[in-house]
Amino acid sequence: MEDWILFTLMAAFAQNIRSTVQKALSGGMGVWGVTFTRFVYALPFAWLYWFSLDSQASVVWSTMPALFWLTIATAGCAQILATKLLVQVFSLGQFAVGTAYSKTEPILAAVVGFLLLGDTMNLLGLVLIMVTVAGVMMLATARSSLSLETIVAALSHRPAMIGLASGLAFAICTVLYRAASQQLTSLQPEGVTIAPIVAAGTVLVSVLSFQTLLMGTWLFVMNRRDLLEAFRRWRVAIWSGIAGCIASIGWITAVTFENAGYVKALGQVELIFSVATGYFLFRETPSSRELLGIVVIASGIVLLVLGT
Repeated sequence: MEDWILFTLMAAFAQNIRSTVQKALSGGMGVWGVTFTRFVYALPFAWLYWFSLDSQASVVWSTMPALFWLTIATAGCAQILATKLLVQVFSLGQFAVGTAYSKTEPILAAVVGFLLLGDTMNLLGLVLIMVTVAGVMMLATARSSLSLETIVAALSHRPAMIGLASGLAFAICTVLYRAASQQLTSLQPEGVTIAPIVAAGTVLVSVLSFQTLLMGTWLFVMNRRDLLEAFRRWRVAIWSGIAGCIASIGWITAVTFENAGYVKALGQVELIFSVATGYFLFRETPSSRELLGIVVIASGIVLLVLGT
């Protein structure tokens, strides 16, 4: 099995755990405070991971190109914006529509990857990505009266547009993580070689450091209550940080090796993990439409893996 597949599966599984922990944190803490915990508590574990890498000494921070830092800053802001937009559409009472449209990220990542990096994929790969997205939409709307027709009709409505914007922002940050890793492996001084794993780890600690500083400063100025609450509830939040760190290691390393569209399509397996978590931990029995969505997602993923 190829490395990018293993890292993607690891990322999807860890992200599901992180989401479960963040649900426990959301009570009594604002969305920005909860979002901040995913960065600040992941940061120390990310640095520990970076220092554990065999060839991390090959990274010379003082020689990092300016383009790398610009890419990191843009990717970090795009991820924060994407999270905010997704929460916003949920606040409008349109969870199903928001989730469905935000999960168009694999298709958007394929387009953005082509425009920014020239990444291409074959027709079969693109079709299978669309199959996984269709399965996610079925899963996301399984407990509502929505149908394919109403989802398409809702395209011009505000919640759908916000959901699409969230998916686009997530796609941009994913592709930019890939771009940053490529810059490290190709733009270093002559004679210096950075392994892909080390490049991905360097991108991870760089973006987490930037996001923690940016959000920490913003919360200190605008919302100290959430900032203090994020640190007060460290016993729970630290598990979100550990799971979030593992997820970020998986995502960034996977897109370092493979086209972001393929990675995010395989990453839709997170929705299957989510349904399984709901069943085994919260006794939530999946409906027939949810089971059908799972079958569609799983079929697309298996064919995608076999086809790449």
